[in-house]
Amino acid sequence: MRNTGLAVNLDNKTPPPSAAPSITSRRVNNAHHRAGSHEQSQSEDEPHTNEGRDVRSGVTLESSELATSTITTKRRFNRSINLQREAQKALREALASPTRFNRWSTPKHGLSIAALAPVDLYATRRLTVVAAKNVTPSGLRVVAGSPEIDLQTLNDAGQVVQVRSIARLHREASTIDGAIPAGATIYYVVIYETPVLDAAQRVRLSIAQIKAADQPASTDVSGADQ
Repeated sequence: MRNTGLAVNLDNKTPPPSAAPSITSRRVNNAHHRAGSHEQSQSEDEPHTNEGRDVRSGVTLESSELATSTITTKRRFNRSINLQREAQKALREALASPTRFNRWSTPKHGLSIAALAPVDLYATRRLTVVAAKNVTPSGLRVVAGSPEIDLQTLNDAGQVVQVRSIARLHREASTIDGAIPAGATIYYVVIYETPVLDAAQRVRLSIAQIKAADQPASTDVSGADQ
């Protein structure tokens, strides 16, 4: 008697893997879909990688470089503003307390000057306030751009053998045109680069009037420890 039912593997041949292609195809399609999604995400992100870049003149700057440049510029700008503020503050204090100027130089062509001890603002910045007094019975005018600051080198006899100008970074004045009426006093605030001095060197500040520009009144502003 024959068993009823379907014949299975009657010819002993392995049936073809009919379900495998569809599974493989589905996996390939899914992988392709994921790859496509990943590529789309990259293309959307790529425009953002250009933000913060300067491509003018064929030069590309990363955002970090631009940020560093901006910070440096801001620091320089703020430092410049601070110098002006410190100078104006020192000038107001000088005008309010003129008796602090009590060490006057020997008059030169009617002009005598006195300076306060220099103040260090930064490691490389120094501020000095100087007063210029007209000791004559008539008005005079100081040389434009005054005062001058020089680094002088002395020999063993105390004579000046070398003079080098010190860079002046900022200046404030109590007068616009440098005119000093008879018996009056004007004030200057100068900020300059702090010099490194040898034992035989000193810093001199000088102011001259226009009728004797080659013979200015001067004073030592090397510092309190000099």
